[in-house]
Amino acid sequence: MIIVQQGPDGGSLGKITFKNLVVKGTPSENDILRGFIFLPDCADSVFIENCEIKDFEHTGIAYNEMDMDGIAVYSSVNTVIKDCNIHNNTGIYCYESHKSNGVIRLGADSVIANCEIYNNASGRGAIYIDNLYNDPDITIVGNEISSNRTLSTYGNGIGISCANAGNITIENNIFNNNGAMSNTTTSGSVIDLEYVTNSLVKNNSFINNSGINTANLSALKTTGNNIHALNNNIFSGYDKAIVMEVGQDINNVSIYNNLFNSNDDNFYGIEYDQEVNQGNCLFENPFLDEDFYPLWNTTVISPCIDAGIGDDDIDGTPPDIGAKKPIAHEYWDYSFTTQADLEKWYWVSYPVLNSVTNNALMASEFFGELLDVHDNEYGIPEPTYLEKIYWMVQGGLQSIYWNEGFWQNSSHFVSSPQGYKVKLFPRVPSIVTLRESGLRTPSNTQFTIYGENNGEVVENWLGYFRADSTWPHEVFASIWDDITMIRTKSWCLVRSDQDEDYWGMHGKVTTLNDGDMVIITTQNDHTNFQWNNANATPPETKELPEYFIFNEKQDYVPVYVSIPDSIKIDLKEIGLYLDGVCKGAVVIKDNVEQICAYLDIDEKLTDGVVEFVFYYNNDKSQYQEKKTVRMDPGRLCARYVNGNERYPYYDISITAQDMDDMVPPELTLGQNYPNPFNPSTTISYQLPATGKTRLDIYNVRGQLVRTLIDAEQEAGYHSVVWNGTDNAGQSVASGIYFYRLSSPAQTLGKRMLLMK
Repeated sequence: MIIVQQGPDGGSLGKITFKNLVVKGTPSENDILRGFIFLPDCADSVFIENCEIKDFEHTGIAYNEMDMDGIAVYSSVNTVIKDCNIHNNTGIYCYESHKSNGVIRLGADSVIANCEIYNNASGRGAIYIDNLYNDPDITIVGNEISSNRTLSTYGNGIGISCANAGNITIENNIFNNNGAMSNTTTSGSVIDLEYVTNSLVKNNSFINNSGINTANLSALKTTGNNIHALNNNIFSGYDKAIVMEVGQDINNVSIYNNLFNSNDDNFYGIEYDQEVNQGNCLFENPFLDEDFYPLWNTTVISPCIDAGIGDDDIDGTPPDIGAKKPIAHEYWDYSFTTQADLEKWYWVSYPVLNSVTNNALMASEFFGELLDVHDNEYGIPEPTYLEKIYWMVQGGLQSIYWNEGFWQNSSHFVSSPQGYKVKLFPRVPSIVTLRESGLRTPSNTQFTIYGENNGEVVENWLGYFRADSTWPHEVFASIWDDITMIRTKSWCLVRSDQDEDYWGMHGKVTTLNDGDMVIITTQNDHTNFQWNNANATPPETKELPEYFIFNEKQDYVPVYVSIPDSIKIDLKEIGLYLDGVCKGAVVIKDNVEQICAYLDIDEKLTDGVVEFVFYYNNDKSQYQEKKTVRMDPGRLCARYVNGNERYPYYDISITAQDMDDMVPPELTLGQNYPNPFNPSTTISYQLPATGKTRLDIYNVRGQLVRTLIDAEQEAGYHSVVWNGTDNAGQSVASGIYFYRLSSPAQTLGKRMLLMK
């Protein structure tokens, strides 16, 4: 036993440090033994590291008229206990009002870290915290607190009992099989927080699987109107997981991302709707191994992995639920955003995959969130989000699609070298995010790139799975001279016989970035291709246009636009229109930009009226914000990659003369697109001058169905989406509808077909 009461001449000893000690009690009748005793005047702080404190006992005979707290450690000064084993220390419950509280008793700011505290018994709490006047701040982190027992009839706080404290943080601890000494204990809790100003309980594992002697054992109990945050904890095997005593304000308690399993009652004293999961809680098996690590093997991946909230783990992945971390890994997520009523395609690949668990990469599992199905108004199952997923195998197009009540081809296995095109339905109800906890595919992984087959071009849809960004001519250096085309979602390079502007290829380019999907065509096969060990470069991405609305297609036709400096000043975006319908747009950064023109099948720019609409910065006056240039068909000469009409592209040079020859704007109303449609369509129109504008939808009886626009609008091109609903927000029936555009000078109308 070590007792420190005061320094020389009654002064303080300052900081006291104990390291690498074994402190062992030898109990004898009529005695009380303790490992360490520190009183307020003895020292400013105490540091106990890598010590073993065991076998101390309070017999309770000679001292049965007083509380004898702190069987192993009693401290009223700032204390740090780190990397210690504290076990087999016992106190005896004496009378109703006299007991031994705490194997460790703390009364000042303290930290207990990375300790094993087990097989101890006390009246209340293996760790007992109480200071009525100072409200100490306590941190308890990274400990295993197991098989401790209560001596009390009401064993609240078997692991941690806090009577008074300011702020307490309980983090990354394992509480395993703590319970009662005998059947006489009728209730209890592993942690009891009574009068705490603020508590943070996160990333702990509360496990009870031994059938210990407590009929009403709870994992965590709070009392008093305090503030508590309970995040990322596992609660498994309790009569009650979380107990809120009378007087606790539920508005002061946040419960997020905890996992509950095999508890008779997850919440007691709380009105908590498990179905709504307002606290983002999980109710399932945590799948832990015997050492409490989340399982990740060939048959299962624990739902605790990367499912928490808060700061990232040390490996850069989202926090796990519970105290133990799985193997170091990476994490990848991709969100499919809500997209109003427009068609949108996603070009994606997956550089991080769960290559450990069997069937985790089967499309039915990997794309599970996207493959959600619901019953429609007729009780027939139909897809909620996904319309189709495409990928290319040796030039053959493969797809996942809904057919006769099933997802076809969902047995496909996802791989990092494979790129995918994904299309969701318009008006998806919410953002859908695919999340993958896994291992990064090594950048030197080999795969095959296929060249022309009997003169037919073969597209290779590749996933770019390097962690860093690179330039195409570097990462494709080994096969560069054989490549005829490189295409991503926003830019395209082609091999051409005209002036070349990027390492022998023509077009617009930015970097290849982690998770991009890139299409390339080559003349010859390249087996065992791997991404070159190219220099990493800061990632570049193309900014998305804001002022033009258009529907995307599975693919596009590159339109390269050259812009002189005199026009480029203050120019924000350019939109490309075909017969009054916007087919694509680009944000202007350089003198040469590429518009991805999303044309219909067999549609060509030479088959209609092509107009370029210039949108200038908002600081320009209203009449200057948009300018329209109608392009002479003779200047729209398609070129083809290696003479292949399957891959056209256009080069357009805008001149100052074009701007001088601007087409005077007139009132026009384009045909809605698509038509027929379900459930939405886009209506485009042009106004010759700023003024009052109204756009209405009527049914075949002439009844007003919906007013889409009724406002003052500026001159220029506009477009608006009708989602097939009336002014009350109700979906309308299939059939013919008319839309009418009204301005002060003129009224125009067309008809359209809604076909469900």
